[in-house]
Amino acid sequence: MTHGRILRRRHAQASLLLPASADPPSRGIGVALLLAASGLALSGCGRRETPVTEGLRTQTLHVGNAIEPQGLDPQTTTGSNDHSIQLALLEGLLVPDPVTGQPAAGGATSWEVSPDLLVYTFHLRANALWSDGQPVTAEDYVGSARRALSPKLGAEAGNSFIWLAGARAYLEGKTADFSTVGIRALDTLTVEVRLEEPVPFLLHSIVSASWAPVPLHVLKRHGNPEDRLNPWTRPGNFVGNGPFVLKEWRPNRFIIVEKSPTYWDRDRVRLHRIVFYPIDDIDAEEKMFRTGQLHMTATLPAARMAHWRAEQPEALRIEPQQRLTFVTINPTRAPFTDVRVRRAFALAIEREPLARIVTGQPPPARSFAPPNGVDFEPKPHIEDSAQTAQRLLAEAGFPGGRGFPPVELLLANRGENKMIAEVLQEMWRKHLGVTVTLSIQDWAVYIDTQNAGRHQLAMDGWTMAHPYEFYDLHRTGNTLSRYLWSNADFDQLLRAARSAATIPARNDAYDRLETLLAREMPIIPLVFPVTTLLLHPAVSGFHSNAQSQHPWKYFHLDPAVREGDANHLEAKSSVPSSKSMN
Repeated sequence: MTHGRILRRRHAQASLLLPASADPPSRGIGVALLLAASGLALSGCGRRETPVTEGLRTQTLHVGNAIEPQGLDPQTTTGSNDHSIQLALLEGLLVPDPVTGQPAAGGATSWEVSPDLLVYTFHLRANALWSDGQPVTAEDYVGSARRALSPKLGAEAGNSFIWLAGARAYLEGKTADFSTVGIRALDTLTVEVRLEEPVPFLLHSIVSASWAPVPLHVLKRHGNPEDRLNPWTRPGNFVGNGPFVLKEWRPNRFIIVEKSPTYWDRDRVRLHRIVFYPIDDIDAEEKMFRTGQLHMTATLPAARMAHWRAEQPEALRIEPQQRLTFVTINPTRAPFTDVRVRRAFALAIEREPLARIVTGQPPPARSFAPPNGVDFEPKPHIEDSAQTAQRLLAEAGFPGGRGFPPVELLLANRGENKMIAEVLQEMWRKHLGVTVTLSIQDWAVYIDTQNAGRHQLAMDGWTMAHPYEFYDLHRTGNTLSRYLWSNADFDQLLRAARSAATIPARNDAYDRLETLLAREMPIIPLVFPVTTLLLHPAVSGFHSNAQSQHPWKYFHLDPAVREGDANHLEAKSSVPSSKSMN
């Protein structure tokens, strides 16, 4: 499973244009100024080597990561950009296949499934080591599951283990006996997982960073493993079992990981270093790619799509995703306690025009889960009807928006989020007569605000590997999404969907879930986004897949692409930014 909210946070400024080993100047220095300085250096009498061309010599990959990570603990974070870094540092039982994104052997070399689909047995690698040289054992995986399900830790990752027999009771504190939970070490190199009922997407769930083991012997050295503030993820403390090790972390500037000398498959790892930059200004990120600062961006401004498609299509990557962007509603805060108000806000949106301003012009979302491209095509359950929206708002006591209280839309600090939010503002003003203000927060604060229930509306989004997982986000008690809406009928239908014996029966259950969600409207689906990014032609190992899973161990920089080729993008891209084009 790949899951993650729409990730947005403060960008690294001065340090983005410097070699990773350099000491970054004050954050008060603007990106534009540094880009200008970089341009002068490139055009001077002795052309200076850019990070991109330097990276070709040293196998150093420079990557835009969209946000400053909430953290590097895979059990207490939810963002896909957080997990992207974590999957460079940690390796679970299963990992994404580099081409398809489907579950493949990772910490486990093989596995068997019982005929009743309730018992999974995983066989671990005998040569797997932590980066401090300690062997990775079955107890590491079992202890990590115990930590993830600990009520004291309150881990977001707990939901990824909820399918294990007895896990829910342990997570909810109804029992303190972990031996009742369906995971155990049969021996040093064998992990057994037991389920209460078949879970068709279990292997996808195990691929997620949430299932990566954490080094409990290291956590104990630094304090209580169940303390969320345990400093084990700091540079100098961090120990992992993945293909890379944490070298340096300068908050809001960069994170550097380097090839691990203890990783079992280290001969396959060709990159020596990856530098992740948190860049929330998508225009600045695109400019940095053009000027040789990045090999890979996290996204691309919608206004720049036409240029790259026409002028440099070799650098453009567009990936259809199993992803939903939406507005989540807090149903405990008036006036959104009234379902008529929730539905009015949903129906007042014109999704086709909205989709046109989003990068890649993705399909409008008229259901609560996207098609999976294989055996599930949801029926449309959401209409765009300003007339119906106005009637519902009037029935709720706010004709023409009169008397409607102040409304705030929460969003994480990322360029395209704000653009979408401003379009929603105007649509709600135009069709409902309601004024909505925006509250833009850094990623960690944004998550905390939602978890505490202090929001009314919030921009949000998830990427999932299986349709069921989109519906499960609304399940009562889901620790991953932490939505405040709860409905017993929905929970019952969800159980029926999970236990459906055939694909048609399962899809029928999904349709009933869609009908209920459209009636109650706990969230407002907007679009099914695509991933759009820029990739330097020297980068190998990137393969498009519906899960947007790109294991870093398979990446490398092609030494055949020399400096002249590396500067090709810079030479062709003397064009204005999307801000100046608007």
